[in-house]
Amino acid sequence: MAERKSYDYVIVGAGSAGCVLAYRLTANPSIRVLLLEAGGRDTNPLIHVPIGLGKIWEHRMFDWGYNTEPEPRMDNRLIEELRGKGLGGSSSINVMAYVRGHRGDYDRWAQNGCRGWSYADVLPYFRKAEHQVRGADEFHGSGGPLGVGEIGWRGELSEAFVRAAIEAGRRTRRAMAGRSCGSRKMEGRRRAIRFSARKVTSRKSSRTATGTRRGSPSIPTPAPCGPTNMGRRVATS
Repeated sequence: MAERKSYDYVIVGAGSAGCVLAYRLTANPSIRVLLLEAGGRDTNPLIHVPIGLGKIWEHRMFDWGYNTEPEPRMDNRLIEELRGKGLGGSSSINVMAYVRGHRGDYDRWAQNGCRGWSYADVLPYFRKAEHQVRGADEFHGSGGPLGVGEIGWRGELSEAFVRAAIEAGRRTRRAMAGRSCGSRKMEGRRRAIRFSARKVTSRKSSRTATGTRRGSPSIPTPAPCGPTNMGRRVATS
């Protein structure tokens, strides 16, 4: 008869939130966590090479296959609603883009009774998690585990798009600077490899809660998670 195991916490879904939660809980070596994921491991090379996203999106790989309802203002088209299925969740199929939720959504949650979820409440946690290459300011943090900055590549089409938005009356704004309306260049993860939960189950995880990243002398390494191997405290299925 198989040995029965007990856990202090069961987390359903090893996406970005589930992986971070498992990582933080198992910082206490006495806590046992079971992390369940329907999509399996993230060993496919396409996940770890950003250009592989074209193939992933084309064939709806590592994706739950959701579509929107017919959109009347778009000739009743069904729009693909990509949601990641696998370790790392949607962060494994998002081109390593760094995007926060709309300020108004957080404020509406708070107005509807979710105390502690207003934009002013969650902003300190966004700042704490971030290492912005431009440095810290009112909206961005420095020294956190997520290295973030504008993408280095500059394409003529991208520049023309921003100029067109300005000509149409849309102001340029720094990304994630409190307001979501305007034109700006996309920000992404810097000096990193693809998010996943794969390294959460080993002591080698030292940088990003949902995965692993190459070391950088400018970003501090979090303290070890404990004397025991995390693989003994986090199970994936």
